[in-house]
Amino acid sequence: MSHESDILAQARQQYDTAREDDKTERLLADEDLRFAINDEGCQWDVNVRNSRKGNRFGDPGRPCLVMNKIPEKIDQTEGEFRQLKPSVKVKGVDSKADPKVAEIFSGIFRHIEYNSTARAAYNTSHSSVLYCGRGAWRWNIIDSEDDPFEQDLVIDRIPNALSVTWDQAAKKIDKSDGNFIFITEDMFEKDFKKEYPDAALDDWPTDDDYRSWRRNNTIRIAEYWWKEKGTKTAYRVRRNGTEMTVWDQEEGDQEIAKKDVNHPKIRWCKMIATKILEGPFDDWPGKYIPIVIEVGKEVNINGKSKTRGMVRFAKEPQRMYNYWTSSEAEQIALAPKAPYLVTPAMIKNHQAQWDKANIENFIYLLWDVDPKAPLLGPKRESPPQMSTAMIAAKQSMEHDIMSAMNVYRAQLGDSGSEKSGKAIIARQKQGSIGGFTYTDNFEFALIFSAKIGIDLIPHVYGTERIIRIRGESDVEHVIPINARPGSPILTGNQELDEDYIVQPRPGITEYINDLTVGKYDVVATIGPSWTTQREEALERLVSLFEIMPNLANASPDIIVGLLDMPLSDELLARAKKLVPKGLRKLDPGEEEEDQGPTPEQMIEIQKLQLAGLEEMRKGFEAKMDATAKLMTAEAKEAGQQLQSIMSFVETMQERFSREQPQGSDA
Repeated sequence: MSHESDILAQARQQYDTAREDDKTERLLADEDLRFAINDEGCQWDVNVRNSRKGNRFGDPGRPCLVMNKIPEKIDQTEGEFRQLKPSVKVKGVDSKADPKVAEIFSGIFRHIEYNSTARAAYNTSHSSVLYCGRGAWRWNIIDSEDDPFEQDLVIDRIPNALSVTWDQAAKKIDKSDGNFIFITEDMFEKDFKKEYPDAALDDWPTDDDYRSWRRNNTIRIAEYWWKEKGTKTAYRVRRNGTEMTVWDQEEGDQEIAKKDVNHPKIRWCKMIATKILEGPFDDWPGKYIPIVIEVGKEVNINGKSKTRGMVRFAKEPQRMYNYWTSSEAEQIALAPKAPYLVTPAMIKNHQAQWDKANIENFIYLLWDVDPKAPLLGPKRESPPQMSTAMIAAKQSMEHDIMSAMNVYRAQLGDSGSEKSGKAIIARQKQGSIGGFTYTDNFEFALIFSAKIGIDLIPHVYGTERIIRIRGESDVEHVIPINARPGSPILTGNQELDEDYIVQPRPGITEYINDLTVGKYDVVATIGPSWTTQREEALERLVSLFEIMPNLANASPDIIVGLLDMPLSDELLARAKKLVPKGLRKLDPGEEEEDQGPTPEQMIEIQKLQLAGLEEMRKGFEAKMDATAKLMTAEAKEAGQQLQSIMSFVETMQERFSREQPQGSDA
């Protein structure tokens, strides 16, 4: 179908049918969203609010207070979601897929998320789901900023989820099996005429089919995505000795069989009810409509899907909470206005002062004695007492709001009866389980989003080029894709990460990091953010190193790499130099520093050291021998000297004996 009138007729019919089927749910979603933020005071019924207004006859009216307890509950659940880290992992599913190429696909997906601030799209969608039960985001193809002849993929947010209309026949929770999707925008006619001067509005049809497309001086513009049935021929061929299935045959392929298979074409145009403004285009490279739908809690009743967010069942208790709060304020405000019991004669001469008694704070009030009741004076009635039933009702409504939204005091930081840390955490966890349904449905949407991306990547990144990817820890890597061996892009680029190089595989591909071959699927997980994981890992490592200190000595770079503090990069660079040689992994482009001799050199050095020690031993032994000989000679000489002395002493004794007189007493 290519004729403009046929496309427009089909679009109007599909749009009106889908809007009619979804009318009730859309109105409820809009009401939930407006109620949650009290848009135009809608938490009070218009008729009730009007009946409580004052009048010019002196009735001051009654208060219509709004103590909105809903946003804090949504903020709590949304905050818990924002602390999580959605992640996608790609896995190969056929013989031509490569695990390392699957890692590259995962890295490309993470880099697309990072570059296009996809987390903003996820947060916007999920916040809308919490408020009204539906959210959405989209994929786009844009020209690359680095090379205008290349293209990049981006993930964009859709601020208004109610602007998305999908095929109500879709059964899957992510609506991926639907045949069409509209994204609409209402533009003022004067702005439309400036933007599209060639689109005539003067002869606008008056049929019902066109009524919803133009109203209140606005024109509805729609992006129309639809699937058009088609077929494509698949070939079973033998290429370079390997049997494979391909869509396009190459020279030298030996055809074994061929088969026509269903292959819907994705088409797009921008339109109003009477004219196509842009397109139609049928060259969208993917097989999915690139719009991701996220839903809240879903129930199917008689074949119709009913979805809601957190607000739906909290509206009635919130209205009653506003009512009891207003009544409470009214009673407190009336306390100083308790009436006086007087007779006309008492205040007749002071009427002006008494008329202002409840407005101005007079020091005293004048009155006259009533001759008919001389013993009586003005007496003030007791002010109305606060009703315990009113206080109990207000507390009950506050609990009902929490119950309807499945968010309780412990999650909001209020203290309870729990005393231990484990008990408090258990109670908080019990409350957060109520929001898990929304997180789980987001994961389904994320999986479909990843399938869209993995389907588009081989088309958009199918040429030879250098790209950046991101690892699980958000570390950036520079790699080539679809590169011929010996290509100029492989030489002279010091940033290329050798760990992400998949060489050509005979019989499958002749290119390095070929993204165009193989079949891949995705797995999505939603867990703690990288920051939280890093803190937990550091805490566990410190505990482990206390019992295994040797492991800590071998892992200083891992420990410092988990720190998040000023100068951590400089500290990490120094810590890496402490890693024993053979354990450290060099960064891309980093040259290995001289960290000492090789093991072979160490053996030679040890041999030389042993030889030197042997020479030292021999020299020491020689010196010891010489010393011993010297000591022997000295000892011999000393002995001779001693012998001479002894001989001299003996001689002197003999002489002394001879010279002693005979017979004398000695």
